[in-house]
Amino acid sequence: MKIIFKLLIVNFLLLHFTQCNSQNKSGNMRDASSAATAAKTQLLAPQDFEQKISEQEGLIIDVRTPQEFAAGHIENASSLNFLANDFLDKMDLIQKNQPLFVYCKSGNRSSKAAETLRMNGFEDVYELDGGIMAWQNENLPVVVSEDYTAEEGNAVSVEDFLSLQKNHEKLLVEFSTTWCAPCRLMKPIVEEVKEKYKQDVFVQTIDLDESQTLGQKLNLRGVPVFILYKNGEEVWRHLGLIKKEDLEEQLNQL
Repeated sequence: MKIIFKLLIVNFLLLHFTQCNSQNKSGNMRDASSAATAAKTQLLAPQDFEQKISEQEGLIIDVRTPQEFAAGHIENASSLNFLANDFLDKMDLIQKNQPLFVYCKSGNRSSKAAETLRMNGFEDVYELDGGIMAWQNENLPVVVSEDYTAEEGNAVSVEDFLSLQKNHEKLLVEFSTTWCAPCRLMKPIVEEVKEKYKQDVFVQTIDLDESQTLGQKLNLRGVPVFILYKNGEEVWRHLGLIKKEDLEEQLNQL
């Protein structure tokens, strides 16, 4: 009887320990899951990004190059080049308990920068969806540095353009220049179309003089040029002036 009684006690203790251990593991998994959720970057549209900045006192980080930053940046933003060798060193100087508002040109670099920030303990991270291109497309204000000299600061790279296509299911791109008279005639029409279709189609104007590499990649031979994309695929292209009704007809067919 004593032997049986001892065996029962041992079994009871083993069962109790196993249950406690299982509960601890489950609790640890929940804690890890909660931490991962808490560290998730919040992707915000330009208007929401602007509102969040006004509501919370945090640090606005422009992760583009210094030249891009000088060409036009969000007011009170700090320049922290994601591609620079000292990005991680500068990141260590930032307080981890403050909100961070991160953006780049089109969203490609900022998404990588935001991920790096999360992995290094920053939990309150907000990213501008579509980058400063989307910000300017909504006519939100930018600040140009006093020492800025025009070079390639406003250029849209091939990588930026691919990111733009990826981020928008329906995309209308107008390629123009400042010296092009037909481009100036098309400007009010493009603005009207942009406002009318803003819930369905993303409209972006790109200066071809500043983005010549992209123009060569797309085999552009004049301005203005209008290109429609759906799910990243080109579905329509037009060179020269076009009536508002004809442009809207193409948009309605998307």
